[in-house]
Amino acid sequence: MSSTPSPPWNVSGSSLPYRVRSRSGFSLADRPDRSGFEPGDVTGFLWRRRWSIVVGFVAVMAVVAALTWLLPERFESSASFLVEPPSGQNDTEALNILQRMDRVQNTETEATLLQGRRVIEPVVERLHLQVRLEGAEDETALDSLFPDFEAGRQAKAGTYLLRWSGGALQAVDEDLGGVLATAQPGERISFAGIGFHVPNAPAAGVDKLAVLPFEQAVDRARRRISAKPAEEQANLVRLTCDGPSAVTAQDLCRGVSDSYLALRSELQTAEASAAADFLEGQVVQVHARLATAEDSLQAYEERRRAVALQDRATEEVRQYADLRAQREQLAAEHDALASLIEEIRGGDAGPSAYRQLASFPTFLKNQNNVVATLVETLVELENRRSDLAVKRKTANPELAALDARIEQIDDQLLSVATSYERSLAAQIRSLGQALDNHGKELATIPVQEVAVSRLRRQVDVLEKLYRFLQTRLQEAQVAKAVKLPNVRIVDRASLPYQPSFPNLPLNLAIGVVLGLGTGLLGALWREHADDRLRGRQEVEDSGIPVLTMVPRVRGPVAQVVGAEGGRTQILPPGDNGDSRFDRVAEEAFRSLAFELEIAGRRLTEENLRSVSITSSTRGEGKTFCACNLAVQAAWLGKRTLLIDADAHAHGVARWLKLATGRMGLGEVLRGGADPYVAIQQISVGSGCSLDVLQAGEYLRRSAWLLSPRLQTLIDMVSAKYDLVLIDTPPLNVLSDAAQVASAVDGVVVVVRGGVTERHGFELTMQRLERAGGRVIGVVLNDVELPDYYTSYSGVADDVG
Repeated sequence: MSSTPSPPWNVSGSSLPYRVRSRSGFSLADRPDRSGFEPGDVTGFLWRRRWSIVVGFVAVMAVVAALTWLLPERFESSASFLVEPPSGQNDTEALNILQRMDRVQNTETEATLLQGRRVIEPVVERLHLQVRLEGAEDETALDSLFPDFEAGRQAKAGTYLLRWSGGALQAVDEDLGGVLATAQPGERISFAGIGFHVPNAPAAGVDKLAVLPFEQAVDRARRRISAKPAEEQANLVRLTCDGPSAVTAQDLCRGVSDSYLALRSELQTAEASAAADFLEGQVVQVHARLATAEDSLQAYEERRRAVALQDRATEEVRQYADLRAQREQLAAEHDALASLIEEIRGGDAGPSAYRQLASFPTFLKNQNNVVATLVETLVELENRRSDLAVKRKTANPELAALDARIEQIDDQLLSVATSYERSLAAQIRSLGQALDNHGKELATIPVQEVAVSRLRRQVDVLEKLYRFLQTRLQEAQVAKAVKLPNVRIVDRASLPYQPSFPNLPLNLAIGVVLGLGTGLLGALWREHADDRLRGRQEVEDSGIPVLTMVPRVRGPVAQVVGAEGGRTQILPPGDNGDSRFDRVAEEAFRSLAFELEIAGRRLTEENLRSVSITSSTRGEGKTFCACNLAVQAAWLGKRTLLIDADAHAHGVARWLKLATGRMGLGEVLRGGADPYVAIQQISVGSGCSLDVLQAGEYLRRSAWLLSPRLQTLIDMVSAKYDLVLIDTPPLNVLSDAAQVASAVDGVVVVVRGGVTERHGFELTMQRLERAGGRVIGVVLNDVELPDYYTSYSGVADDVG
């Protein structure tokens, strides 16, 4: 049978439709990508690792419960303060610096101040927090046990024993052993900076005083105090103090509140005094500067006559415009008169030119009666000459006398016009000079106006600043006298009614979160470190097909009920009152039988005759699978032989409840027995039977499996039976058993979900590869099947 062609998924073959990886082609080292978990994957993970999660959760909860129970209780008292905004003017941008000097610090600064040493030191000194009374539960027990107890900053650090001897109290230095002071009841005892009145009777359990250095006590007290703004937009600061008892926490919070308010009042008084002194000096300086500025403005106005500059500028402009208009008018008259005079002198104007000169409007308007008389005379003479020229000849002496007289009057008119023309020129020159003077005066007005504006602005600024400083000075003097606080207490120190630590609900919540987180982390670590195969996909990623999946069942699928006629009887499937999952298991083995038949057709033209059932190690269910497969094959009417080649376990005999001690495979291989005599028959019902060849005597040397007789035996029985199933030892336990694989038609490897390790499975496949075994596929045993695997079986039950 070894000459049968290799199947397409033969490990040793070269044309594989599946991915088979190793050092020579096969490996499971590369795990499949599980980045996309489905709900079923998560549920399966949680169920597999439930105990890891439970153990981690219980362990963390136990630790949290122990800490909650063992840690000492702490109580927390709280108080709140209102930080009022500064009062006064806030709209003067020129004095932002002065405004900030009087501004109350913001809430963060106040919170920091609350935790400052200047606040804590008086509290430590007043509450004697540097002294601890051994045996007393409350820090405030000092005042109640020892009247008028005092412990200043200079108290010497150390441990002091309080002993009663002879009715007197002795203070003893524990380190040095010497008696420091002795006092009778009612008397005052003083030692190492500590003093108190001795009580009338000793307090039970109180015999030691522990004194810390003052600075260390302050640091410890600061660690017990927390201050922070209550809200971002609110001017509220919240103070919290903790202590070993409710009264201690309240006393500490009350002491810090009182010390803070006292310090804030002191700082505010000092601030108000400093502000008043500063403002008073500034008022004097600003007043002097204001007086100087006012004097400078007055002197400039007097020197430059820079009074009513705007009105003055308006008048100067008006006068300048008037003068300019007069000058332009006179210039026009002068030009016209000068042109007429020039024509007359040139002789080109004719006799009528003098009449034009005489009729010049402004000339007649601005001259005296002489001009008017000359004009009248000229008119009269010209009229007479005209009349006489009609009656007389041109050479008439009377006409000549009239012409001479007219010429004389024309000369007089020209002389008067020339004088008037000169007068106009003089007036024009005078107006030009006046215009120049007015222009210069106008040019000085803007400069004066700018200078006056600058001086006046300086006076205005100083005057406003002077008034503002006077107002602030009065406010500072009022604040200094009245001492109005800018910080007010809103909620006084509360008395806590329950411990703030340990917080049981919070601890439980944290424990639950940490416990679940720890359990999940542990489960994830175990899942990551787990090298076991669990699902179908993980096996098929190796390139080996999964022939069937067998669910977890409570017992054997085929029920062995006893012997009938000396033979073991097995109920056929469906007759043993099985459950739905047993039915699924039956169907799985029935499917496996058909898969083997299909595989045989692929291998040869005939069916598979011999199949080896093996596994990586013990406990993976190979015998369970071999027996159930044999029963199913026999029930299907195949002549089936089941050979137990695992002489170390005798699993087939135990599973089928066969009597041991009879001949078996060991005796056959050693040549001492007839195989057909050693084979025993088992009834599986309905007239079907199963032949079984037990392991027989223990094979001391596994080399019997390497004997050529094994090949001969397999060839012989394969000729008689339709199917020969061989239950071999686990390959990783007995590596020589891999040689059986080379003697059969195919090998089926059983993998138990959650049990078979990856490297063990890889080693098994490598050994089969080296032995030349033809791996048909894998049976995935003892796995959780999806719902769709069992849904049809459930319906069948309901229908049946």
